Amino acid sequence: MASVFLSYVREDAEKARTIATLLDRAGHSVWWDRQIKGGAEYSDEIEAALTTADKVVVLWSAQSVRSAWVRDEAAAGRDTGRLVPVQLDATSPPLGFRQFQSIDLTKWNGHSRSPPFQNLLAAIGAGAPAVSTADPRPPPTKPPGSFRLPRWALLTAALIILAAIGGWRWMGRGQSDAPVVAIDTGTGTPQSRQVARQLAVRLGELQSARNDSFHLISGPGKADIVLEVDADDGADALRRDLSILSGSDRSILWSTSLQQPLAKKDELEQQLTLTSESVLACAIEALSQRRDRIDASTLKLYLAGCSRLEEAYGASDYDPGLIAIFEQVVRRAPHFEGAWNRLFSLEAEVVRTPDPPSKLVSALREQIGKVDKLGLAPGALYAAKAALLPQTEFGRILSIYEAGIRADPDEPLLYRLRSEELQRVGRMSDAVFDAAQGLKLDPLSPALQDNYMSALAYAGKMDSAYEQLRRSEAMWPNASNIRAARYRLDLRYGDPRQALAMFHASSEAMDPAQEDFLVARINPTPQNIEKAIDGERAIYAREPRYIAGLTQALAEFGRNDEVIDVLLNYQRLDALGFNAEVLFRPALRGVWRDPKSMAAASRLGFIRYWRSTGNWPDFCSDPTLPYDCKEVAAKYP
Repeated sequence: MASVFLSYVREDAEKARTIATLLDRAGHSVWWDRQIKGGAEYSDEIEAALTTADKVVVLWSAQSVRSAWVRDEAAAGRDTGRLVPVQLDATSPPLGFRQFQSIDLTKWNGHSRSPPFQNLLAAIGAGAPAVSTADPRPPPTKPPGSFRLPRWALLTAALIILAAIGGWRWMGRGQSDAPVVAIDTGTGTPQSRQVARQLAVRLGELQSARNDSFHLISGPGKADIVLEVDADDGADALRRDLSILSGSDRSILWSTSLQQPLAKKDELEQQLTLTSESVLACAIEALSQRRDRIDASTLKLYLAGCSRLEEAYGASDYDPGLIAIFEQVVRRAPHFEGAWNRLFSLEAEVVRTPDPPSKLVSALREQIGKVDKLGLAPGALYAAKAALLPQTEFGRILSIYEAGIRADPDEPLLYRLRSEELQRVGRMSDAVFDAAQGLKLDPLSPALQDNYMSALAYAGKMDSAYEQLRRSEAMWPNASNIRAARYRLDLRYGDPRQALAMFHASSEAMDPAQEDFLVARINPTPQNIEKAIDGERAIYAREPRYIAGLTQALAEFGRNDEVIDVLLNYQRLDALGFNAEVLFRPALRGVWRDPKSMAAASRLGFIRYWRSTGNWPDFCSDPTLPYDCKEVAAKYP
């Protein structure tokens, strides 16, 4: 494998990081400096890395073409026959580099297996870059017109962009035997026909943008499955009835009804498109499964489970009915990796909670053995294996996720889980990166949107977190986990009055200690603060495994010494994984500024992980930290 020097500018750091990570997973040794600034002088380290690298990969963009540093590094690669130029946008490379054919990543979706990235891997493994015979000038662009696109067209364009950067997860075979999907209407009313035609256009453009392996037809016709949509608008609300039908006998496999107020027609059309894509993805995945035949009854079961799965994320509740659905599917189709993925993801979520049902743990162990014997390796298999480990084994758990990502780099679940585990050891920036990677792979998932916005908030990037939350609310206005995310962010970081209103409006049982906490945030009198903390202390006394609420409440009101005392005396280390992710959130930054916190870090097992891996938490890199993490940590076992 090659040693690679990656040249880029600060503005392209996120793209550079994605490329560096995937090159590293492909076996290449990558040198890249996150702190590069255009025009800076060469350091000895940079010059040494540039001199010894087998390949110099240069990321050309509107920003990097103006960087004297990047041009110098590119020249070093060019003059020694090691240059691999990469195009991030439509900007033409600088003079002196236009004769080299660039790898086009302008429309790359972030997948390691996509043709653009495979071209980059091939170029790194090949010799000197080929001289281009093409006109180096960018193609002429048309001036913008004076008209404005209708909002549904803007929605379609946005979804195409999402498809391009994130990747619809329609799985398929070759085009010759790809499933046929018909979009039709049941009632046949003029409005329903118009809605069906518009939906066909939007999904058809998405298919065209991704070249997915299924055939889409509009109206009645011979098809494997039929997506049937009907419009039924009343005086007070708009409604769309959506169904998936069997192509053979038109029996209903799945159905739902979507409603919005009259003023939210655009939101309803967006919801219709996204819901259609989500359920179609599951249907196409099942129909494209080649080793086992998926009959209509099995497909009906699978779609019922798929449509409920996103709502189950984050609840960590044991839902034996939902698990039983996927158990039935894998019994009927034992080689169907999609069903195994969903079953394992559900079970792993529950097994990682304190006191998981013993029957579920036993069943999960048996299922892992069965899948191994079948020779299958669904991405969620790694999630299942990690869930069975003790929660203090941070290093082993992360190693399993890393192995899973190497085996299946396009499985978003693994990035989401690794993001959550990284938060448990204080690696918040890496957690944000993984959460973003997962969302790129499946941009429509409410669960992955929730994971990304949460990672941003817990890393202290509040503006970005709320921006992502607003996008998620517009995309999935009725998703319970998105509503929960709004409350969760406002509870700790946003408007406490809005969170309190949501608390009072909730039809579910809510923790009364959170009401006291919000009141104290709104009016932080000594009496209100003490009442909020006393409420959390009472919960901790009843349930000594749970310290998340108490530590956050104490830290919120500046009681950092008391937080350290709670951590030093925490007895339920077996449940640490259920609490650890809160310990590195913004409210607790003051706790880690005290060197006494390292004693707590040692007792909880964090220092053992940090020292053995060399991956220290983000707060240790804070230049204002009044102590050296490694020096203080050396005092503890």
